[in-house]
Amino acid sequence: MCIRGMAGLIFFSHFFWGIIPMLTSLSHSHPSKFHPPSNRLPHVIPGCLWYKRDPTTAEGIRDMAGLIFFSQFFWGLIPMLTSVITFLEDRKSVQKEQEDGVYHISAYYAARTLLSLPYEILPPVFYSCIVYWMTGLNPSGGRFVLFTLVLVLDTMVASSIGMAVGTATSTVKQAISIAAILQLLSVMVVHFLSLNPPAWVGWTQYLSFSTYVNKLLMRINFDSAESFTGNCSASNTSSSTAANTCSCAATLELSGLRNPLPGSGWLEACILVAMLIFFRLLALLIVKLRLQSWRWHRNGRT
Repeated sequence: MCIRGMAGLIFFSHFFWGIIPMLTSLSHSHPSKFHPPSNRLPHVIPGCLWYKRDPTTAEGIRDMAGLIFFSQFFWGLIPMLTSVITFLEDRKSVQKEQEDGVYHISAYYAARTLLSLPYEILPPVFYSCIVYWMTGLNPSGGRFVLFTLVLVLDTMVASSIGMAVGTATSTVKQAISIAAILQLLSVMVVHFLSLNPPAWVGWTQYLSFSTYVNKLLMRINFDSAESFTGNCSASNTSSSTAANTCSCAATLELSGLRNPLPGSGWLEACILVAMLIFFRLLALLIVKLRLQSWRWHRNGRT
């Protein structure tokens, strides 16, 4: 018990001393977060483009589906590119402080993760508060909270993938290029841009976190039991005789999105949480392996 208590005390002392230098580095690695006017502009533009869409028409439903797709893409790309340079910026200082025995790498990683949380959580919350109500998405307060939580989860998963990529690469240019390609591939396999991919490549959608985020956001905003009176199909929206009672699910399927609202969403949420944990641990493992390799090279030269 005494040994365990001492180990915990050492970890938290390293954790505390690891936080102090990171407070300064975070202000440089997340500079846009300290300039709210410029950072809020990407939030206002989608709100203007999709302003007050009518959820009781087929056109409005399809437009909202497009807004949902854009939201999950935006909050997958930006956090991934931001976090991908985290370790690369800190690598020299971490190597030096590891050499001096200032703190353990696990304490550094825990401190870095904790201090990054506000920068991962607050931006999508601001985005949701602005865009959700400007665009006329589902007006339920509970749906708004769920929409915001899914965007936060999307941001954290993307940030975790970015950290894993950053720890596995050697230069900022290489890390950003790989992260951008991964995010684009992740979005391309979602059955939104390509509705009927070949069977031999269609399974890749289940490897993409964007697939699960998009499904959750669609399910939160649209209720498969909801119906409206109007034109269900885009091909006959100008016909006055094509007024029918249509459901949201049927309208989305006629738009090409097959079976967009299945299940309760718990499976997708659990998969996203598992991805978050996996990539965080993977990034920590890669950091440890790279620092160990660096020590071997240094000792070999000496």
